[in-house]
Amino acid sequence: MKKNLRLWLAGISMLVSVEMQAQTYAETALLLSRTRAGGSARIQSMGGAQVSLGGDYSSASSNPAGLGFFNRSEFTVTPAINFSNTSSDFYRGDTLITSGNADSRSNLNIPGISIVFHNDFSDRSNSVISGNFAITLNRINDFNQNFTYQGANPGSSLIDFFINDATGLPTSQLGANPTGLAYDNYLIGPQTLLNASADPTSYFSDVQFTDIPFQKEQVQTSGAQNQINLAYGINIKDKIYIGGGLGIASLRFNSKKTYSESFSTAPVTSFVLTENLVTSGSGINLTLGTIFKPIDQVQIGFSASSPTWYTISDNYAASMNSTWSNYKYFLSPSDPNQFEILNKESSQTDEIITNYNLATPFKINAGITYLIQKHGLLTFEVEHLNYGKTSYTSATDGVSFDDDNQEIQNSYKSTINFRGGGEYRLKNLRFRAGYNYMGDPYQSTKGGDRSFTSLSGGAGYRTKTFYLDLTLISITGNTLYNPYSYGIPTSIAPVVKTANNNLQAMVTLGFPF
Repeated sequence: MKKNLRLWLAGISMLVSVEMQAQTYAETALLLSRTRAGGSARIQSMGGAQVSLGGDYSSASSNPAGLGFFNRSEFTVTPAINFSNTSSDFYRGDTLITSGNADSRSNLNIPGISIVFHNDFSDRSNSVISGNFAITLNRINDFNQNFTYQGANPGSSLIDFFINDATGLPTSQLGANPTGLAYDNYLIGPQTLLNASADPTSYFSDVQFTDIPFQKEQVQTSGAQNQINLAYGINIKDKIYIGGGLGIASLRFNSKKTYSESFSTAPVTSFVLTENLVTSGSGINLTLGTIFKPIDQVQIGFSASSPTWYTISDNYAASMNSTWSNYKYFLSPSDPNQFEILNKESSQTDEIITNYNLATPFKINAGITYLIQKHGLLTFEVEHLNYGKTSYTSATDGVSFDDDNQEIQNSYKSTINFRGGGEYRLKNLRFRAGYNYMGDPYQSTKGGDRSFTSLSGGAGYRTKTFYLDLTLISITGNTLYNPYSYGIPTSIAPVVKTANNNLQAMVTLGFPF
């Protein structure tokens, strides 16, 4: 079943506001592990820095100790709108084919809802002043994005991949995958159709590429990773804050890929491959943290989050249709009367279901906040995680992920993510700005820098019974996409380089009670 998804995984792109270039199971693991710091519009406007700050529902997922800063109960809701824009350059190896292939996507969502229950302790003999319990919802990854590329590629065709992928297998084992669809559409055939004594596991194509194939693909993705947090934080003498929480994560990723090639003189006029994948799952994690105030103006915070242990299911289906120019396709090397006339051909797979488990990396966060009396604050934090520690286990007998886990270890490394920002207070008004850097997780520098950066800014208005916070976040980064590469020399393999720009507008409405 894993092999049936290989071609799709060789081409799916997941960049999204975080990353969207899944190539193998290893790349899918990176996609689901490279989440962003969720939270309210206030926190997001300060770059997502929150581990040492406190007093915001965002603490429930980042550092539950921050819940200890609440001195009353509170309900919030955070609607948002995302605008994703991509510009893709299509290459044959290092040679540019076309540039500036643009696409876009927008969506409305609610990345945050929370309720915090405050409890003052009447008996303060143990120095515990108060405790706060929070139930929150955070969006930690957004998969809503499109990207497109197209151009005449003189280097290769997807048919090259099909021939390479089929080699070594009899036709009965080509399976319910794109290579099997190519066989059903007569794009490839066994060499025994040309020579009865030939190797039946070697393949050829009647498409000889006498002209250059024009290739086009659009990848449309949607869905998100969300996390419900159940967390509790306590306040000890207004100096030490301790908290812990349980995260209940959910995942849904939808992808539709439409790939086509067209020819002007080949016997096949065009073919179109459509692939649909729905990945869904759920998981749990734990977070513990503390914040302490060595002096009134300084807060230092630490938190640690366990791996998120996911149970995941993939549902995959594909279809292919091809258009031929009334082509006579011979079925026997010795009998010219055995043939079929090809015009409109089509085939499709059954739905393929694959179940597996995924454990994301362990995370450690540390931060510091400096309070500028009543005028505002500055806050900074660093996050460490090792993407090479992400691992799969199978939920299906006879299916192993050993090779994929080894690829993860060989491909990814530890990274340091940095977040920082500030807030200026003017009576009831708040003005904020922030910066967020997500380090390149790849061990290899080939393909350039795969880090992501974001700039954010916002404003807020606060009273005792209501507050409103607004923010704008711009996230930029570059990704690489290989439509197909197996058995094709790197010098002519197609490569798509995409510049991604995601703009998000958020508003948090807060109602203390």
